Amino acid sequence: MGEIIAIKHPLDAKHCGKISKYTMQFFNEELYEVSKCYNSCLYKKIAINESGSVKNCLALDKEYDVSNGLAEIVYSKEFRQCWSIKKDNIKVCKDCELRYNCIDCRAGHQVDNGSKPVGCNYDPYKLIWNDEHK
Repeated sequence: MGEIIAIKHPLDAKHCGKISKYTMQFFNEELYEVSKCYNSCLYKKIAINESGSVKNCLALDKEYDVSNGLAEIVYSKEFRQCWSIKKDNIKVCKDCELRYNCIDCRAGHQVDNGSKPVGCNYDPYKLIWNDEHK
C-alpha cells in the first residue's frame, strides 16, 4: 500500500530540497521513471504534522481540512495538483541533463511553481555546480 515515515525533528523549507552532486539519485530507477511524469518529491506524498494537519509536504504552508476524511483530501484535484509539476515544466530544470535524477522540492517555490528549486546549485547551461566556485 505504501510507506510510512515518521520523523521527530522539525522540518521546514530551510532543511528541504538541497540539491548537489552528492544528492543525485543515479541508481534509483523508480525515481527516474516517476520523475518523467510526476513531481519527484510530492507524487503520492501525504504529510500529517504533530497537530494533525494534512499537507502535501510538511514544509509547505497549505493545509487541508480532514473533517470529511483523508480519502476525500487525497482524491481531490486540488491536493493532487502539485503531483504533476514535473521537471520538464520547470524553468532551467527542463534544460538540465540531470533533471530525472534529483528530488524536486517545491517548498521553496510556493508562489511560482515554474521556477527551479531554491536548493539547486547546478547550472545546466555552464555544466557546473556553483559550489565549485567557492
